[in-house]
Amino acid sequence: MGRRQCARLKILNARAPRCSATAKHTGQPCRNRAMVNGKCWAHGGKTPRGDGRWHRPVWPKGNAPDAAEKLNRKLQTLEQRAKKREHRIARMSSKDRAGYDRWKATHAPTSKAKRAAAREHERQARQALADLLSLAPTRSSGVQALYDELAAAQAHLRALDRQDELAEAWTDGIGVFG
Repeated sequence: MGRRQCARLKILNARAPRCSATAKHTGQPCRNRAMVNGKCWAHGGKTPRGDGRWHRPVWPKGNAPDAAEKLNRKLQTLEQRAKKREHRIARMSSKDRAGYDRWKATHAPTSKAKRAAAREHERQARQALADLLSLAPTRSSGVQALYDELAAAQAHLRALDRQDELAEAWTDGIGVFG
């Protein structure tokens, strides 16, 4: 790389947007270059994308000289986290545990795109149901009057049947209380 390219790169780097994170102790803004999401590689750019990768542990390479040590440390850390999580869940009240179980059921480790697609599918299903319910046949006033008359006649018949049953029970000497 030549001198001009280095100077041009230095100018472009100086003009590039900076990370929007701030330091906890000094309160000064981060001086690293920002990526598309507005954060630098250290403050929010290292999360992998896609389904099935972001929630899995990263195992050490097998050909590394200290691979066995790294693997043992990784397994120990995972075991400690699992125990900590189990203790935290065991200490929960039944109400908190039910809330945790509901959250766990609704927050499956899938990609952002799949979760968005599922939400859109649910929204479309609710909309389709609302559309179907709005298309339910409506009765005209004449048909509604006949329907109401039929319902009243059925209720009257049920009342007469009940009276007949009581009369038969009374005449058979059973009485009202059987």
